[in-house]
Amino acid sequence: MKLDVLGGCLCLVCTSKSRANIWVMKEYAVEESWTKLISIGSSTIDPEDILQPFAYLKPLAYSKNGENVLLTSDDKRLVWYDLRRKTIKNVSVSGLPFVFFPELCVESLISPLGPSPGKGDGVKKNGQDRRKEKKTKKTRDDFLSEGFKLVL
Repeated sequence: MKLDVLGGCLCLVCTSKSRANIWVMKEYAVEESWTKLISIGSSTIDPEDILQPFAYLKPLAYSKNGENVLLTSDDKRLVWYDLRRKTIKNVSVSGLPFVFFPELCVESLISPLGPSPGKGDGVKKNGQDRRKEKKTKKTRDDFLSEGFKLVL
């Protein structure tokens, strides 16, 4: 068993020598929302297919139309699983090494390193926040100038 993420949902991959099942939690933290998305058995695939035994199967992404799931099998190949027809189609990518480790990357405008130094916290402040900040600064400055006889 292996936990993963597919399409922003938690998924559980259960594999054995003769079967692979992928379950998806459609609504986070709702036990009843677990749904069996994929069930691949010996009858689903060609007996000579290298998807057997199901030592390692990982879902990567849904197709744009949502009708297929891209899977990696044993880090040696990519396949599309058709959710409607329940069939498997090999994906040919020239130049791939014999063994590869695919990972899905999601594009984002937020830096994984956090805000840039000297750029503040990256959050725009509204007028009320700026006024509150200014008032706090004035109170602090007044305290420093009176308490320590500083001229600011």
